[in-house]
Amino acid sequence: MKKILFLFIILFVNLVFAEIRINEVELNPQGQDSYNEWLELYSNEKVNLSGWRLINSDGEEKNLNYVFQEYLVIPFEGQWLDNENESIKLINNEGSLVFQTPLLKDSLNNEKTWSYCNRDWVLANPTKGYSNDCSVKDRDSDNANNTNQKKDLELDMDWEDDEIINGDEFYIEIRALNLEDKEYDVKVYIYDDENTLSQTYNENEKKWINSDNYLTSFFIGPGNKVERVKLRIKSRYEDFYGYAKIGLRIKERGSNVYKKEVKDEIEILKKYSKKPAYEQNKTNEDYVSKNLLQETSNKSSNKSSEIIKLGMKYNKTVYVSKRDNVKWYFIYSSIFLMLVLLFLIVIKGFI
Repeated sequence: MKKILFLFIILFVNLVFAEIRINEVELNPQGQDSYNEWLELYSNEKVNLSGWRLINSDGEEKNLNYVFQEYLVIPFEGQWLDNENESIKLINNEGSLVFQTPLLKDSLNNEKTWSYCNRDWVLANPTKGYSNDCSVKDRDSDNANNTNQKKDLELDMDWEDDEIINGDEFYIEIRALNLEDKEYDVKVYIYDDENTLSQTYNENEKKWINSDNYLTSFFIGPGNKVERVKLRIKSRYEDFYGYAKIGLRIKERGSNVYKKEVKDEIEILKKYSKKPAYEQNKTNEDYVSKNLLQETSNKSSNKSSEIIKLGMKYNKTVYVSKRDNVKWYFIYSSIFLMLVLLFLIVIKGFI
């Protein structure tokens, strides 16, 4: 019983004090990156990596199935690591994060590797499969990239091309990266060479405002954020369609100077609505009838001698003037009298 308890204590101590980490990374090997990138793990105890995996900044996973102690070099097929903004996670078989590198960058196509030295990451001479050489460090300003490094603010816009229609409301998606722990105001505006063409919907105030105005506290940092802004073209520019410009500005809350601006080109589509055929025909008929009856009324008041008819499609008389009525009565009466006279002459000849 004592032996079992002793072995359990030894195993527990080994698990508690075992150090497993990513120890060295080759992001940008000399020459071709593909099939030449690699990563080194370190453990002071024997570890079974079955069910463990590595995840890169793009979310790609590499499954592990090794048993090792001290140093293990893992090669990558193809190009698995990026030369900048690369961070690698080591996940165990229970799905827990064991170790993660900071964001690493290597823009120099040389033999330097990122090495773990004294709880810090430095570019140093490669020691593939051995303890890291922490005596020679390359802290070139272009490559120094620790977790405390301040990153530049980045902005981007996106939209659905077929939804940007004059007369409709549409959305512009805004992405902001590397925000600090602050509040930010944002404005999105569509413009031509002389005028701002758009209005922006202010969700906080529930009203439309000129797109020259900022939306206050639109982003709250830190980190990366994605939001949408609702726009529409001003009614005074209802006839505008074609290409215009779109701008995005961001500034810190309370500041009068914007921190970042991006511009792009956007196409404003013309609104086109087509009625169903039966509605279009009904509209045409109503239009013809209304106009012809109006014309009839006008001609009647002027005592015109014309007969008004709808078009050939209808072939229907809608009005005959009094003068035409008298004329046709005279013609019909004359024809009738001539027929009667002719009939009497014929009868008299037989008698």
